[in-house]
Amino acid sequence: MPRVDQPFALDGYVVTDLLGFGTTGEVWQARDAATGVPVALKRLWEPLSADRIARLRRETELLAEIASGHAVGVRDIRELGEGELVLVTELAAGGSLAALIGRRGRLHPSEVVTILGPLASLLADAHERGMRHGDITPSNVVFSADGRPMFADFGLALITGEQPNDDNGFHDPAVAAGTTPPPSADVFGLAAVGYAALTGVPPRPADATGRVPSVVELGPWVPAALASAVEAGMSTDPASRPGAERLASTVLRACSAGPVRLSGPRKTAAPAPGSEQAPRRRLPRPLAIGCVVVGALVLAALGGVGWAHVSSPAAAALSPHDPSGQPTDGSGRPVVAPSPADHSSDYDVIVNGLFRLRAQAFAKCRPALLRSVYTRDSFVFNMDHASLRNLCSQGLHVRGMRQRIEHVRVKSFSKGWVHLILTDTIPAYSIVGRGGRVVAQRTSRTQHYEMVLSQVHGQWFVSGLDAHPT
Repeated sequence: MPRVDQPFALDGYVVTDLLGFGTTGEVWQARDAATGVPVALKRLWEPLSADRIARLRRETELLAEIASGHAVGVRDIRELGEGELVLVTELAAGGSLAALIGRRGRLHPSEVVTILGPLASLLADAHERGMRHGDITPSNVVFSADGRPMFADFGLALITGEQPNDDNGFHDPAVAAGTTPPPSADVFGLAAVGYAALTGVPPRPADATGRVPSVVELGPWVPAALASAVEAGMSTDPASRPGAERLASTVLRACSAGPVRLSGPRKTAAPAPGSEQAPRRRLPRPLAIGCVVVGALVLAALGGVGWAHVSSPAAAALSPHDPSGQPTDGSGRPVVAPSPADHSSDYDVIVNGLFRLRAQAFAKCRPALLRSVYTRDSFVFNMDHASLRNLCSQGLHVRGMRQRIEHVRVKSFSKGWVHLILTDTIPAYSIVGRGGRVVAQRTSRTQHYEMVLSQVHGQWFVSGLDAHPT
């Protein structure tokens, strides 16, 4: 059971901050009291039997022999009594793939090859030894400081018996709930991770038919061989999927590998000539609350369940409405969306209204409000939604989060969208647990970033966020 609202200390380590939550436990950042080396502490939510602890130790040792630097190293396993366990691991200083996709949207195909190739090879070696990961998602693919991809929580969900939640299509649909996933389920999970990295969106069905758009539909610039390898790994028929070794060789032959860029956005494709849609954004650096779960180094969440039709009242970007149906800014003041030619300050009202809704969602644990903030294809919606659901499921909420717009100007615009450059200030706020106990604090900060607003059925939504160099 989650215990993040209780004090946490571990002999020999200075615990500094709560990084995030996952299927099996919570992750804290700490440093070795003797050496000062930064580490991550994975505190499991449920106690383990002696047999399961022994299995965890065996598999950890075996994984270290075959990982070749592509699995997060476990430095120690601490038993705190009555089956309570803390894993001391290396800190994934490069963050998670979920957070990277969150900042940049889709990645370059060469980067995806760098990620999928060695991880598939590690899966092949692990499968030969009877080991499986069991919970491959973008949040469980992390990076070293120099961009080396690594698996986090290898096999942990299987050993603890926890059932991962998945609303985004990263878990094998052929595996019935409560059953042990076979090796082919790991192949599916890694291929689905590749899909998200190439397209910038999770592999959820696009409509009621259950069909997931192909890689080339969303990314026509992706080499055909790489797209085919990913889609083969995601086959709904496990027998039709390649094994992990074959997936690795196919991906590595598909195109040249390139370094993973952990900092600095990279635009991977331009919009089609003549398109009046907003340019594809390098999505998104989550705002403020992203540091809680979305930006966690090890357990950044990737989530989101469904979306209201954009023509429905629930999708109005400036909800709530007054009785006349006129959009308001959240305080009852009527708002008329400005045209891009208007003065930049006119966008203050829209942006402040959207962020007021976002703050209410995190303060009141109301994920549905986020649907009134972001466009339906916005990756940052998925990230924010997952963060909020994680917080709410653990009995946590945000207290005192708000954003004050200091400056906004229009960078560019076209029909139905506007590209803004903003500066805002975020006062200090708290993460509060059951009984009102503060479990984490965030200090005041100033942010400089770019935002794309898109107009859908006459309402404005955030469709892209990106860091802005100062």
